[in-house]
Amino acid sequence: NVRGTKMSKRFGNFLTARDLREQGVDAAAVRLLFWQSHYRQPIDFNDEALAGATEGGRRLGEFHERLKREGSHAGAGNLVTEFTAALDDDLDAPRAVAALFEFVRAANRELDRGTGAKGGDGAALAAFERVTGVLDVLPTPKAVDPALARWVAERLAAREQARKSKDFKAADAIRREL
Repeated sequence: NVRGTKMSKRFGNFLTARDLREQGVDAAAVRLLFWQSHYRQPIDFNDEALAGATEGGRRLGEFHERLKREGSHAGAGNLVTEFTAALDDDLDAPRAVAALFEFVRAANRELDRGTGAKGGDGAALAAFERVTGVLDVLPTPKAVDPALARWVAERLAAREQARKSKDFKAADAIRREL
């Protein structure tokens, strides 16, 4: 469903993966949205649900980076056990996702208290990556086009030079261009 109405070309509320990609929606957020609903239940695809899934994916990505940096021992075995049990129980994906987020909360509390060994033993990171690898819900890394990055750097340098030489008209033109 889209905003409470069945998705249909006839109703004009038809979305494709291409539409979502063009709107800047990360595929991982869409997957997380789908995983948060049981496969036997209809999904209501709306802006709030998509925003929530996007936020959840962002939190998972930030936690992944923190876990790689700081390490943790928090419940790695428990995560895999609960996750596997949920999926084995009629593919209860919402329960599996809940186990993942509970692990994130517990590990973040541990890291905030400073009780995680620096770097840890890698078990928590391995468990997290195993689970998120199954669900494929970590945000897609954004690749920057090297040619675009060079062009932006050149334009920024030219703008800075124009500002230093008090050519504010040129600096403003470059700013508008950027």
